[in-house]
Amino acid sequence: MSVSVEQAVTLLKIGEVVAIPTETVYGLAGSIHNENALKKIFSTKERPFFDPLIVHIASASQLSDIADTPSESAMTLAKALWPGPLTLILKKKPSISDLITAGLPDVGVRCPRHPLALEILKHSGPLAAPSANKFGKTSPTLAAHVESEFLGQVPVVDGGACEIGIESTVLRVVENETEIQLSVLRPGAVQEKELREALKTSTKKIIFKNSVPAKISAAAPGQLENHYQPTKPLVLADHSVSWNPQVHQQICQSLSQTLSSDVSHWSFNDTVPQLVARVLYAEMRQKSAEKTSYIFLNLPSNYDDSDWEAVRDRLEKASSLRLNLSQNIISPLVKGK
Repeated sequence: MSVSVEQAVTLLKIGEVVAIPTETVYGLAGSIHNENALKKIFSTKERPFFDPLIVHIASASQLSDIADTPSESAMTLAKALWPGPLTLILKKKPSISDLITAGLPDVGVRCPRHPLALEILKHSGPLAAPSANKFGKTSPTLAAHVESEFLGQVPVVDGGACEIGIESTVLRVVENETEIQLSVLRPGAVQEKELREALKTSTKKIIFKNSVPAKISAAAPGQLENHYQPTKPLVLADHSVSWNPQVHQQICQSLSQTLSSDVSHWSFNDTVPQLVARVLYAEMRQKSAEKTSYIFLNLPSNYDDSDWEAVRDRLEKASSLRLNLSQNIISPLVKGK
């Protein structure tokens, strides 16, 4: 059900949830000041309460309303990189509901770049807005994806195709008298070079930590081992691996399933990860809709380069299996092993 910005604001103010566009993915939004709206986000998504939500605000000036005494470096990052695909994990104010933070002392906050999201936020106030899809499934980057996911039962503001196509970078910021510690909890479009550039005038030592490993419970969204999953198995194959009946049998054995050899073959049209990210979820959904047994994705030769970290994070969590070619033997590496 498509609604206007004005209709969305009205619905949000009375405690309803609305899918809104952002530059990353469509979010299922509800007011942070309405417990019923927050509960409806979880029930609509079938999302466990241990998975925290991200608060969306209209400008960096609102950060101090959500976070308890944001550090100087956090404010610097917000002013430099917002609106944009960066979520900051900071100590929460006592007024922020434990439903949003999964009972944790920290809260994730970001200011989205999409003009319609900003217009809604200016009139609705801060919103919690995880991706507008069933929990653990492929995120939506078109209004039609939301319509399909929830069978038209969730109001959605159509803002066109999402510009970036994958979720925001989630960054924990801890600062003391001499150091600024930056820990990426979920990789995204904002990478280390942008973060360092934003903090270049600081006299403190910047310590940059790599992404934390996937786990059963999360300090931030997108940290679970199984996430972004299509409706059928996704097999990742190195660029040197070609599909053939022998490989198919290896896949069936590794997945402990008897699968038809009618397969959806997939490879990226671009070798630039930012361009791949923009259409990643849409193509994953399209391949899932084909009448085949599983998706066989041939990865680009530069897939393990650092520039691919954000796309790689999504694919590894969405996949059921990755195949490597080692010493002329197909060896399956089951995700999580």
